[in-house]
Amino acid sequence: MFACALYPTSEEFIQNVEDEIVYQVDRISQWPSTLVFSGNNENEAAIRGHWWTTPNYTENQQVKDYVLLNNRLAKIAKRLAPDIPFIMSSPSNGVETEEEGGVAKNPYDVRYGDIHYYNEFVNLWRDDSFLTPRCASEYGVQSYPLKETMLNWINESDWKYTSKTMFHRQHHPGGIATNLLMIFQHLPIPAECESRSLADIHRCDYVTSDNFMSRLAYFSQIHQSIALKTQTLHYRRFRNITTDDGLGNTMCAMYWQLNDVWAAPTWSTIDFDLRWKMAHYEAKRFFADVSVYSFADETDFNLKVFLLNDKTYNLKNMTVSVTMLSWGNGLDPILTNEFHIDNVAAGTSQVLNTGIKFDNSADLSEYLYTATLYNPDGEKVHEDVLVPDFLFEVDFKTFGNVQIVDLKRLDGLTYDITISTDKVSPFTWLNCKKPFVGWFNDNGFHMIQKQRTVRLVTKEDVDLQKTDFTVCNLKNCYL
Repeated sequence: MFACALYPTSEEFIQNVEDEIVYQVDRISQWPSTLVFSGNNENEAAIRGHWWTTPNYTENQQVKDYVLLNNRLAKIAKRLAPDIPFIMSSPSNGVETEEEGGVAKNPYDVRYGDIHYYNEFVNLWRDDSFLTPRCASEYGVQSYPLKETMLNWINESDWKYTSKTMFHRQHHPGGIATNLLMIFQHLPIPAECESRSLADIHRCDYVTSDNFMSRLAYFSQIHQSIALKTQTLHYRRFRNITTDDGLGNTMCAMYWQLNDVWAAPTWSTIDFDLRWKMAHYEAKRFFADVSVYSFADETDFNLKVFLLNDKTYNLKNMTVSVTMLSWGNGLDPILTNEFHIDNVAAGTSQVLNTGIKFDNSADLSEYLYTATLYNPDGEKVHEDVLVPDFLFEVDFKTFGNVQIVDLKRLDGLTYDITISTDKVSPFTWLNCKKPFVGWFNDNGFHMIQKQRTVRLVTKEDVDLQKTDFTVCNLKNCYL
């Protein structure tokens, strides 16, 4: 409850706080998902960053009052839940913060504790854009809910990027501009706006019109999905690895945020109507306890694949298949390399140098790379698809024509939907015209095989027909 603000330290106020802390710690500490108690969110960083200019309230006095209140909170939390660690703040430097008197000189120091990281002026699809901390406890990027959610809460006439209503619902300072910059750094500017530069794209009437808003929301979910995936897997690959500078051993990755308090552009991966955004389906993949992660290392122009094992036991006799597909070559790979992995130790990340080289960044736009991990029985364990950083360089006409070929109702709550494609279908998106609360077992995926069956599970009985579903991909979604 303490976040981004200064708080009183009168005895009356602290007593009120202590009563609340006793109640909440006792209530919450029983749950196995409670990993750590934090005294506050970003207050330590705010004091050192001089977020507030309060007359006659010096930084020294702010520190004194902050430590006084925090120590009282810590005493209660440690007494009621001695097995759950208490940290002074988040971000913070852990023991280092305590040794510096409760407020570190640099609470964002990547060598200690945890960090929060937001940066909308770097390329969030590149692995080397991110810091290498001990723990990344907060990071994220915004996206828009799709039209199916937003029109339940706003008038259709307000479904425009810069309408008064949409401005009102955008609570991220600067988000109106930076979201467009981030999206069109990777995805194509519509032909109607080609005369505008990227920095000037917000002045194009078509981009901010209702004609393009649904496609823009879909684009925003693609951007959020890849940005969160890249950042999360960057942290995960450093879990047992340190750089020459001693950075790494990154032992946590927790993005902001899960769900919404209203229908709006936010950092959530589940929207207000409980529809999963594309990033939430991607989160199932990038948080899989056994994963492969591929990225283009532009320091040596090499395609690298990391094997991530969060299991408590070693993985033996695994196989990694790395394929390269050309956009104009259908579904048949133009290159397939297989690698036998004798052992992936428990709780580790290890790198596989594929030997696949590229001349420069532009070459990456010509191909789609996949890395697939198989167990000793030949069963697929995990698959990662590396899409080009600059997707706008790819001819969208080469993407597959995806369609629904069959629907089977298994019971009152479960359906199987079979879809097919003739070519690679990136960011394939299944949608249902009828409202329901539930989820697909996968969505927003890259279809690199001719046919695939997706399961839908609903929370309540709903009668659905084949005609209730639509499927599209990056070529035609919301056009």
